[in-house]
Amino acid sequence: MLPSSSSSDPQDDPEDVFSFFVDSLGEKPFVFTPNEVCYGEIRVTTAEKDGKAGILMADQFFTSGLALAEMVELGKIPVSGASILELGAASALPSFVSTTISPPPRSVLITDYPDETILPTLQKNVERNSHLAGKGCRIGWLPYEWGKEVEGLKSTLDDPEDKFDLIFLADLLWLTNSLPELLQTLFDTLSKTNPDAMIYFAAGSYTSPSSISHFFASAVSAGFVWEEFVVPEEWKGETEVKGLVEEEERLREGWREGLSVRKRGGRVRGFKMWWSKD
Repeated sequence: MLPSSSSSDPQDDPEDVFSFFVDSLGEKPFVFTPNEVCYGEIRVTTAEKDGKAGILMADQFFTSGLALAEMVELGKIPVSGASILELGAASALPSFVSTTISPPPRSVLITDYPDETILPTLQKNVERNSHLAGKGCRIGWLPYEWGKEVEGLKSTLDDPEDKFDLIFLADLLWLTNSLPELLQTLFDTLSKTNPDAMIYFAAGSYTSPSSISHFFASAVSAGFVWEEFVVPEEWKGETEVKGLVEEEERLREGWREGLSVRKRGGRVRGFKMWWSKD
C-alpha cells in the first residue's frame, strides 16, 4: 500500500469539486452533451444524468477522451500487442479505438464506478462494439472502484500474475478527493516487467493545476516518472466523428474543423507516466 495522503481541497463531493474548479477558472467546462457519438463504425452512448452518473460526469462526452482516441488512431499511443486498462472510462473512446488498430492489442478491459446508473451503459457500449475488435483482441468490462483490490482486474489477463502494459485515464484528475485511491490502483496495475509500460492522462482546462501538481508529486514519491506532452489544437484524425458537431456547422465548415474548434476550446493537457528505472 502507498502511504496515505489527503487533499488540501475543502470540497468533499466530486460535483462540488468540479464546480469549484470551473468557478475558479471563470469559465464553463468544454464538454459535449449529445447522447450518442460515432467514431467511424464505433458507436457509444452516455449514461443518463442521474445518481452517480451525474456526479461523476459519466453522462458527458469530454474533449480529453476524444483527444486520447485521436492519438491512438494516429499511432501516437502504441497499442498493438498490449494489455490495456481504462479507468473511469465513461464512453471509453480511447479503448474502443484501440481495439480497431492493426495489429490489435491483446486485451482491452474497460472499467467504471460500480453504480447502477453507469454500468448498464458501459455494458451496452461493449456489446455494441465488440465485433469491431481485431482478431485475437479480447475486450471486456468490469465495475471497479479505485483503491480496491485489483485481483479481479488482473484475472482478465493471460497470466493473472501479470499487470497491464497500458492504462488510459481521461478527465479524472479533477476528482481531487479520490486521487490517492486512483494512484494506489495505478501502483497496483501498471506492469513492472514491461519496460515500455505506460499510463496516458488527458485533462481539460477546468482541472485545477494544483490538483495536477499534487497528484504527480505523490506519484513521484511512489516511484513513477512523468512528463507533459503537447496535445495539438487542430483535429488530425482521419476517421469521421459524428454527433459532436451540429449539422448546420458540419455543412458549413465540415466535421474536422468543428472538432478542431472543440479541441481548442477544451485546451486539453496531456501527460504520460511510467515506472522509474532507478
